[in-house]
Amino acid sequence: MADDVEAKLRASLRREGALAGVLRAVAAGSDLATLLHEIGRQITELTGADVGGVFVGDDDNARVGYYVHDVASQQSVVRHDNYDDASAITKVLRDRVTYAFDDLSTESDPTFAYSRERGRESGIRSAIYAPLTSEGPPVGVMAIKRVVDPFTADEVELLEAFATQAGNAITTARLVADIGQRNAELADALELQTATAEVLRLIGEYPGERDAVLQGILTKAAELTGGEAGSITLTEAGGAIRYVASYGPAMEPYIGTSSPAGATAALRTLISIRDDGTIHTDDFAELVRGHGDFLDELAHTGDVRSYAATPLTRGTEMAGHLHMYRHEVRPFSEHELSRLASFGAQASLAIGNAQLFNDLDAALERQTAMTDVLDAVSTARDDLRPVYDAVARHARKLCDGSNVGLFVSEGEALVGVAGEGDVQLAIFEDESEAREFLIGRAWSIADDTPMAEACRTGRPVHIRDWDEVAPNLFRDTTMRGWGRRSTLSLPLLRTAEVVGVLNISNVEPGGYSDAEVALLQAFANQAAIAVDNARLLREIQERNSDLSESLQLQTATSEALRLISANPGELNTVLDGIVERATALCDASFGNVMLRDGDILRFEAVTSGLGADEFVGMEFVVDDGNVNTTAAKTGEIVAVDDFHDLAPELAARFPFVRSWATVALFNERAWIGNLIIGRDEVRPFDADNLKALQVFAD
Repeated sequence: MADDVEAKLRASLRREGALAGVLRAVAAGSDLATLLHEIGRQITELTGADVGGVFVGDDDNARVGYYVHDVASQQSVVRHDNYDDASAITKVLRDRVTYAFDDLSTESDPTFAYSRERGRESGIRSAIYAPLTSEGPPVGVMAIKRVVDPFTADEVELLEAFATQAGNAITTARLVADIGQRNAELADALELQTATAEVLRLIGEYPGERDAVLQGILTKAAELTGGEAGSITLTEAGGAIRYVASYGPAMEPYIGTSSPAGATAALRTLISIRDDGTIHTDDFAELVRGHGDFLDELAHTGDVRSYAATPLTRGTEMAGHLHMYRHEVRPFSEHELSRLASFGAQASLAIGNAQLFNDLDAALERQTAMTDVLDAVSTARDDLRPVYDAVARHARKLCDGSNVGLFVSEGEALVGVAGEGDVQLAIFEDESEAREFLIGRAWSIADDTPMAEACRTGRPVHIRDWDEVAPNLFRDTTMRGWGRRSTLSLPLLRTAEVVGVLNISNVEPGGYSDAEVALLQAFANQAAIAVDNARLLREIQERNSDLSESLQLQTATSEALRLISANPGELNTVLDGIVERATALCDASFGNVMLRDGDILRFEAVTSGLGADEFVGMEFVVDDGNVNTTAAKTGEIVAVDDFHDLAPELAARFPFVRSWATVALFNERAWIGNLIIGRDEVRPFDADNLKALQVFAD
């Protein structure tokens, strides 16, 4: 008897030691392949198998990669294979149960035909396959094999227990990797948005100074795409291109010079072109050799090897190109090309801005308006209303007092978010009533209205006089009934995507001049960037908050697992640690664990601030009126806003217990106790707190 107990203890310690090794790999931030190698090594050594492996399926579980540790060679190898329905691995993934084989070569069940043949070929025929379980379906399969030496029931049980813990470790490692990837994507998006904001500020600081703005854009583009040299060229009358900005010493001599008409067109016949118009090649010098004196000279003088360029547009016309070079063959990645296209859009915007500023004195007012909008963007976090209000307010100034409504795209609808103007509509008593009608109201983009058409097509819709428009045209509009005579609906365009509509209307006919429409459309395009940036900043903040909470919870879970593995058999130490961590993570004032002994619930662990000497060992009788019993019967967390209202008779005894929550602890299906947290003030626990409490209870 004593020998059996000692053997079980040694087996438990070996299992805990193996699990600790896996947890160390998770805590060290090991990638998934390294973690799987470690799991395969630990389970093989733990069970004394000849070969052990971890099989991880892809999304459709059709192709399985497995990380196999061979004891004889002390090496782990990675193999991949395709499995049909006659595989033990596929069977375990489907049935979610363990299968053990004394000798695979004698297995007659046809559903294991593939595994039987593999066993005959390799000579390794005794095997156990167990699912790697976590929340949800299995994340893979763990297997151990011997030449011909059947595994015992204890070894099967040991493998299943280790597989469960390994499944949790793999899930945690994947989550940490996913969080890292998402954080990297958010950081990349924020870096690009910050650069965009700097460009917008540059446009605002140098109104009308086209070349200075383009130089700043080119420099920022080179920094964010890894370009070693670059230039911006604009198309002149007759098709020649002029260099107006340069980056890097190699391109400085070209500033102010022009290249022959048709040089870019000739290049475009040789080079790869993306859907967004960006052109690129791995080796420019090799590509253009023998295709024109100018291109050959550029390749030699500018030392141009890997090359990319994105078009600059003004309206529907080609205005020029933003070029980026490297002095070695190091092709630009898809990510870098996308960034270059984004800066090309900014440069196009800058060219249009400068042209409008030089043509119209009113452009100065537009720049002032955008500065105000950008100031609103820089301070917008949880509330985007100041950004929307600033756009509507300045749009009204630019259109000389017309009524303005701002709408943002949400799915298949346009939602009103801001409005400005004198109320001259018979159906409203005052401006506040009109704003209440507008803000938050949704209009379908399938409707037959000017602003719906502007959203669908991405083009302005200009009605100069509603009295001259046929009744069957824009039949869903309310403008006629509201006394409007003219309407201008402008799409808010963000890299060819409509993110909203600026709707301008007036009680007078006549509409707006072409110059006014161009001015307002340019403002609308800038406003689109501001609105989209503000929305993105808020989304980034919300996603970072969600990721932070998720990572904090995963970290706490890992700490609890390490605590368990580091203190095998020391129940009170483990419970004390879990109670302290749960209390801290749930922002509670205290916490405790009560364990059940028949009809008694007894305090076994309490937080340090609660006074362990006073409470540990305190007992309560279990009855149907006890809230801990309720939690056990329902299997759900019971949260109480104010414990004094729930149990007035205990208020004097426990004056510090106010908001309170309890969750039942189960060993398989048997109720063994409760994990409890509380606050010394009436401040109910929220859903995130209760979710964390359930994790610690599990």
